[in-house]
Amino acid sequence: MKVYTLLFFIFCTVIRLDAQTEVRPGIIMPKENDSVTGIIEYWNDIKNAERCSFKPNSGGTTTFNPFEIYGYRFTGGKFYISKYIRRNDKTTASFVEYLIKGKKDLYYLRDKNGSHFLLDSGKDTVIEMIYKNSHIYKNDVEYINETNIHQSYLKAYFKDCPELFNEIEKIKVPDISNMIAVTKDYHHFMCADTGCVVFYKKPYKFHLTLEFRYGMIQFPWVSGPFKSQYAYLTHFWLPRFNEHIYLITGLIYSTINTGNTSLYIYKIPLKIEYIFPFKVIKPKFDGGLNVGEVSIAKNIEASITDYNVNLLADFPVSAGILITPVRFLGIDLSVEGDLFPLNSINDVEENHVLFSYSFNAGICLRF
Repeated sequence: MKVYTLLFFIFCTVIRLDAQTEVRPGIIMPKENDSVTGIIEYWNDIKNAERCSFKPNSGGTTTFNPFEIYGYRFTGGKFYISKYIRRNDKTTASFVEYLIKGKKDLYYLRDKNGSHFLLDSGKDTVIEMIYKNSHIYKNDVEYINETNIHQSYLKAYFKDCPELFNEIEKIKVPDISNMIAVTKDYHHFMCADTGCVVFYKKPYKFHLTLEFRYGMIQFPWVSGPFKSQYAYLTHFWLPRFNEHIYLITGLIYSTINTGNTSLYIYKIPLKIEYIFPFKVIKPKFDGGLNVGEVSIAKNIEASITDYNVNLLADFPVSAGILITPVRFLGIDLSVEGDLFPLNSINDVEENHVLFSYSFNAGICLRF
């Protein structure tokens, strides 16, 4: 079977698995003070704001839209409630993440346009705290011009507590940490911490995965058996973007001998990896860019007579599985296809765009 056919088959399987999203224990709240226990489909911040698919302990799955229920909450995790969001004279309904409940509430929403913090504006209605920056050009140089309109929103929202204004003026870019901090400080000044409930729990601890990988790679211009390829990789978790996404980088090394020519290939990957949330055997796929260099040595009578270095950029995609028998240890098995130009080896191959493929196995240590 050609490797690109295998990759296509694996990707189709992965796409089909995507429909089988993760479920987590939680509750729905038909009304503010009522609750029903069961399991809830967990997607990401964007899809969680659109609907809630809930299965009680007995019965089938029901999907709720905003205001069909008061809200829902994952056990030990995020809490969403129904709100109308007023933006530019338009009002839309959504589930928003409830961060802080108190004399002044704070909410969060992420959609296709980015992250937004929301402030109470009336019964069941919130407004977005606007944050803007603009790009200006001066003498052909681009500058980012940050406005302070978000500070004006916060000062108006917390107008009964001028002690906060100095802290608000220090918030140049709103984020989860500083927005929660200023709201908590408001309740500290106004009600001595007794009227504030923080629903937001920081569930994400920084962690990374180190992987040593060995692969067998086949290049179309090289006859004979597969060549060895070694990789030392680091997988950085990106939970705020998506709990199943990782950034991969590191170093990949391989050597190829083609008669009187030897190629030494060094690559630094910059790839995005998606791992499906199954317990032990997790399907995964990744793709992105490799940058590096190809060192070419021409050998005549066992001595190097010509040596040059060429930049390399290629575009890999891979699919496979991650086997995790224990939390901190994994076995990574994958097949990868790689499309790239190698103009520097025209004496070996006339084509400028080449396709290689490899089979890889790695040992992963999670920290």
